[in-house]
Amino acid sequence: MKPCILTLIKNENGNYHTVFKTRHARKIYLAISVSEDTCTVTSCRYLDRSTRKTPKALTLAPCGMEGLAEKISKELDGVFYGIRFMENEILSEEELISRFLEKEKKKILLMLRDGETLKTVFRNKTHRSIYLELRLDHGRALIFDCHYADSRSKDIPHGLTTIRFSFSMDELLRIVNTELEGGFSDVAIAGEYTLVLDCPICGSI
Repeated sequence: MKPCILTLIKNENGNYHTVFKTRHARKIYLAISVSEDTCTVTSCRYLDRSTRKTPKALTLAPCGMEGLAEKISKELDGVFYGIRFMENEILSEEELISRFLEKEKKKILLMLRDGETLKTVFRNKTHRSIYLELRLDHGRALIFDCHYADSRSKDIPHGLTTIRFSFSMDELLRIVNTELEGGFSDVAIAGEYTLVLDCPICGSI
């Protein structure tokens, strides 16, 4: 994920807000107030989680305009090198979120379930095909097999460092995106008759 400039749009209260995706593909709504050269977070939450909606690392301490991009990158897992304030458009919170979700194209990692095994083959951001197989056991997951599927040598991707972890959709997505360069927005698990999702996908498959 390349660093970019974060755009903040004015809301009906005269403050600024934005929606962005973190380096781990989580979606965050952020609102700030600006007084002279001081910025204060007034609202912040995940848009794609039903529990623990406020990011843990977020602190509400005000910061200067020059330090806002660094604060967001450090505390909210963003990848920004600058901030741009849009003055010529006013959007409500609902309008801003709706616009973001309409523009966003979902990329879903589909895992096939066979008993306590999850398997998939996907193409990552560097255009390599990767085979991934997990074994589940009482809430824990073991990466039983992971190799490049487009190479006869079946090399293990060099970025993979996690072998065992507490299984959850969020943690699986984090490992695939950060260690295997997956670039996915969501996870879907398909069995013989079922499809389990970490969020509604509205026909995106």
